[in-house]
Amino acid sequence: MILTGKEDLRVVKTIEAIKGTFEELIVEKDYEKITVKELCDRARINKKTFYHYYPALDDLLAELQFEISSAYIERIKNYKLPDDIQNVNRAFFEFSCAQGKVFEKITCSTGSYSYIRQKMINRVTSETWETSASFRKLDPFTQSVVLEQVNFINVNIYCKWIVPVGSVLTMVGTGSEMNGGSVITNHEQKRKIGHVFGDNVMPKFSILNPKYTFTVPKNQMVAGIYDIFNHICEQYFSGEDDNTSDHLAEALMKSVIHASRIAVKDPEDYEARSNLMWCATWALNTLIAKGKTTDWEVHMIGQAIGAYTDATHGMTLSAVSLPYYRHIMPYGLKKFVRFAKEVWDISTETMSEQEAAEAGLAAMESWMKEIGVVLHAKELGVTEEMIDGIADATFLFDGGYKALTREEVIEIVKESL
Repeated sequence: MILTGKEDLRVVKTIEAIKGTFEELIVEKDYEKITVKELCDRARINKKTFYHYYPALDDLLAELQFEISSAYIERIKNYKLPDDIQNVNRAFFEFSCAQGKVFEKITCSTGSYSYIRQKMINRVTSETWETSASFRKLDPFTQSVVLEQVNFINVNIYCKWIVPVGSVLTMVGTGSEMNGGSVITNHEQKRKIGHVFGDNVMPKFSILNPKYTFTVPKNQMVAGIYDIFNHICEQYFSGEDDNTSDHLAEALMKSVIHASRIAVKDPEDYEARSNLMWCATWALNTLIAKGKTTDWEVHMIGQAIGAYTDATHGMTLSAVSLPYYRHIMPYGLKKFVRFAKEVWDISTETMSEQEAAEAGLAAMESWMKEIGVVLHAKELGVTEEMIDGIADATFLFDGGYKALTREEVIEIVKESL
């Protein structure tokens, strides 16, 4: 049953339980060995409830196949085929890496999953390649070669491409030990772009020993500290409802502030460095993003600056944070008041909301100076001549309190100088 958003909450939870359990079982075993009884026992529903929504397991499987193949068809539907085959190949790998363990199991496993996978391939082919007039004009042999590439060779490469990795943390900040994120810079085009891959790219294990971070230069330690803090801010400064994720975020921010003050005085304080390490992990493993639209515009501007200057990532974030947050503050005023009260322990009873919000950002600025991060982009090598290019290289999102325009990005970068 594909949910439309109009169902009763009890129905939604039941369908989610059925689908979630089914996906767990797919990851664990061959489809032919999955039974309705096992699914119902694990999902804690009775068989009558299952059959109310699905006549058979095959119908549940068909729905899953439809959802996955539909998402991929949507991804490539605007490409001209076969002219854009290079883009299609790229889209396949990007799409595949963004999926989870269920997709990987169906795509790369033998047994009954070979047949299941083929049905999905057939649907994609019939609704994309076979609807292209240009593709149909090719001779049969060329058609078969093209389809062999996109349908089978790419799948085989993908299945062998993702090499399981482990991580041994030597610097704290990015949370790579528990996420699938990555960032790459194109120096020629002046672009620095991030991408978050699926669970199958995440480390299979991570070793977190604070002693391994002691030899990192102090300025890099401080940059990492601010990176952690801003990861939390990027998720915290979005949405207007009171939710658990915000309370977790506030606790993490307070822990980062407390531990950072100790670490900058004594970089080999084991307890402080261990707490910073643990905060970094939880700041960017998707936990505190639950229920949030999230912002990430500080990162977008900071990465654009990094593309032009090769400056340390955390310092590019610190340089633009205050101008950015002061710019969007009027649009999320209540959250900035809460930030002042809950994170910086400011007594706001006698203040207006504007004064309280400003006091919170002033406290943040004072802390930033205390730990020694960069507060002005010109210290990173940004010049007036770069500003237009930086604005062009900044991706604009709408998950925060204010969707920026290019002109606003220019204004914020100028303020950061």
